[in-house]
Amino acid sequence: MKNRKDKNIDIEEKTSEKIESTDEQVMEKVSDSSESTKEPIDSSEESQEENVSDIIEELKAENESLREQLLRKTAEFENFRKRQERILSTMIEQERNNIIGRLLDVADDVERAMQEVENEKDPASIYNGIKLVSKKIKELLRLEGVELEDPTGKKFDPLEHDAIAVQPVDSPDKDGIIIQTIQPGYTRQRKLVRPARVIVGKYSEAEKTEQNENNEDGEK
Repeated sequence: MKNRKDKNIDIEEKTSEKIESTDEQVMEKVSDSSESTKEPIDSSEESQEENVSDIIEELKAENESLREQLLRKTAEFENFRKRQERILSTMIEQERNNIIGRLLDVADDVERAMQEVENEKDPASIYNGIKLVSKKIKELLRLEGVELEDPTGKKFDPLEHDAIAVQPVDSPDKDGIIIQTIQPGYTRQRKLVRPARVIVGKYSEAEKTEQNENNEDGEK
């Protein structure tokens, strides 16, 4: 009996040892397997990080290039704007000098006319001198594209005419019509420079009736 018990103990011990050995082998395989699966994951993460880093660097380089282009274009536009301003300023100055030169000619004629008034007592000579000055002034205005506007007989337009008075008229056809121009207007390139100062006709039935009554009383 004792021998049988000893044998059973030996069998149990061997079985336990085999189980422990098997467990150790399983744990080693699991450990090896987990390590083997970790390596590709770590490698994949590193690769992604490298790709992201490369993209960031490319975007930084592109952003820097665009910023340099913007600065260059801004500088070019600023230079262009200043150059155009200088050209425009020069053109305006030249045109002013041209106008001043023509005005000086007219001023000289005025001086000569004034001397004629002092030295000459002939009214015809004085008139001719003033007429010459007026002609030169009109020619100067014409060269500048300025045109005289006499709106007498035209329909009154508050955008183009300055009404300084209203005068009664005897016909409804003359109502709102300019019957007299006190001061002519001027336009340049079809744009108003100075409105004409005018007197406008105003027709009224009441005034017409009163006028007829007065006429009838006068006939009686």
